[in-house]
Amino acid sequence: MKSGIIVAVIMLVALVVRMSAQSAETKKIDEFEDFGCEEVKARTENLYLQLIKTAGSHGYIIVYEGKIRFSWPREHYLLPHIGEANSRIRAIKTYIDFLKISKFPVTILFGGYREHLEAEYFLVPPGGTTPTPLPTLKRIKHRKGRPVFYANPAEC
Repeated sequence: MKSGIIVAVIMLVALVVRMSAQSAETKKIDEFEDFGCEEVKARTENLYLQLIKTAGSHGYIIVYEGKIRFSWPREHYLLPHIGEANSRIRAIKTYIDFLKISKFPVTILFGGYREHLEAEYFLVPPGGTTPTPLPTLKRIKHRKGRPVFYANPAEC
């Protein structure tokens, strides 16, 4: 009888340890290139739904500067202006403020340079490791001028 109880307790402890190890893993919940207004809104809202479901977790958004995709009149990429990624970061922050959901911790980082303008959304549970930016390029060429005003996602 005692050995059965001891085995049950050991199995319960092993299960709890396994579940806590799984929940402490940092999870990439989204990655995308298309920075359309509706895309930013939908993906940012999804991050907040994940934060609500996982109490005590922290959201991270990493934005990389790179070529910008245009689909009209044909699909093509243009070199970015200097600060293109920062204009996207400002738009995401503006949308977070608009939603009045800043009680959930979210950190937005400039991740460096990649071939294309990209964003990654991460969910870090308590005890999880902070995601680090993984740029694929040391530098990129830019076109002259300033970034075009990126529409406030709250106004889409």
